[in-house]
Amino acid sequence: MPIADNILDPGRNFFPTEYKDDIFMIWYRAGKPSAYTLHNIIPKTVDDKKPTRITLQDWITVFYQKAEILDQAVRDEMNNRMILEKIEMLNRHAEVGVEMQKKSLDYLRSEKSDLNSAAAVRMLVDGIRIEKESRGIPRILSKMAGMADDDLLKEAEKLLLRSPITEIETIDNTNYEQTDELPDL
Repeated sequence: MPIADNILDPGRNFFPTEYKDDIFMIWYRAGKPSAYTLHNIIPKTVDDKKPTRITLQDWITVFYQKAEILDQAVRDEMNNRMILEKIEMLNRHAEVGVEMQKKSLDYLRSEKSDLNSAAAVRMLVDGIRIEKESRGIPRILSKMAGMADDDLLKEAEKLLLRSPITEIETIDNTNYEQTDELPDL
């Protein structure tokens, strides 16, 4: 069979969907390399065939569309993990704040602690501040993490509509372009 027939043979470029899916995973895990690099790292099929670099280039065009969906899922998962970590941290801070308040109140009531009175009062004030800053925020973040994007948008619109600003005007003679130079002081 002549080489031209080999290239134009329709069976030559047919590969099972499972094989293409495997190639996609290899490509994605390898950091989305070029067709040339991908060709060097992919295995042959069970019938000892390997797609050409041109075929891989066509596949990679489709792979990028699939990869965008996975990339978005990864970003969403990372955001959810960061939110959960922040909630856990704020809950821990609130618990520490309560402990600080208890210890300082015990001292102030009994004067049998290893704290002096100034440290006990400072600890009480700091404990109240920490608890106040930490309470409520984890609950709000947890609620927001479970909301759909449309629901979050509606909440933002409600807040904006309650704002006293009714009209936004531009300030005349204002230059908002960035410059590399620092202003003279």
